[in-house]
Amino acid sequence: MIYINNNANTTVRTESWLDYIPSTVLIYFNDTEIGEFENISTDMTYIIFTISKEIIESLKLENMDYIMKIYKDFALFKTELISVVS
Repeated sequence: MIYINNNANTTVRTESWLDYIPSTVLIYFNDTEIGEFENISTDMTYIIFTISKEIIESLKLENMDYIMKIYKDFALFKTELISVVS
């Protein structure tokens, strides 16, 4: 499980089981679009990006669990269970 802090910038790191790691990813929490993020990982086995607290605050996400969906070119790339916490 990945924890997203709704009061601070949060860096998300997730493993990838594919040999291909995209340079940018589109992120959804359940069916809510969070935004497009640059993958800052230099290791081909990870996807790393930072979600700013301003994005989380603007979406008014509740403190609860979500399914994070990672898309690349409109294709679902990966899903992760996340929890938004204070």
